[in-house]
Amino acid sequence: MPNENVTAVRYGARAFEFVRSSSVLCCGIHDGWLPSACLLLGFACELLAKRRLLHEGVPEDDLRNAPYGHNISGMWRDKTELFAEAECLVAELKENPSPNGVGKFFDWSLHFDQLAQGHSQKSDYSLRYHQGESIFADPMAVTVVLSKICLDEQEKSHNWIP
Repeated sequence: MPNENVTAVRYGARAFEFVRSSSVLCCGIHDGWLPSACLLLGFACELLAKRRLLHEGVPEDDLRNAPYGHNISGMWRDKTELFAEAECLVAELKENPSPNGVGKFFDWSLHFDQLAQGHSQKSDYSLRYHQGESIFADPMAVTVVLSKICLDEQEKSHNWIP
């Protein structure tokens, strides 16, 4: 397996770990759970996008700098199809909202943008260094979406989820 594939597998497995950890935080609500869950989901989004870009041939060293870096919005919207895939997934989940955690009025774009902004340099990485934000993405619903994306990615490239 070439080095890029090993790195992509590692990125995918780590993204899934972040999503699972967010799910645990969402179930055991306590002080600090909301920004912590959003932070983990931001990391998961970043790693999922970088995993996809590695498979498309972008060298790992390039992923550390602009236009990639911590720019999850740019990577999901402009560099990969992940954002569009998530929108389609959310539309499917909204058809049967009660058991899956995504309500029929959930707006993926709004919640993703909030998550991406808090994870980006534009907001001084405010999710990392909690600076009193008052608006957060809904981590419970985002966790459901990212879990399904992780599972879809795993099906595409076999056995990267531990």
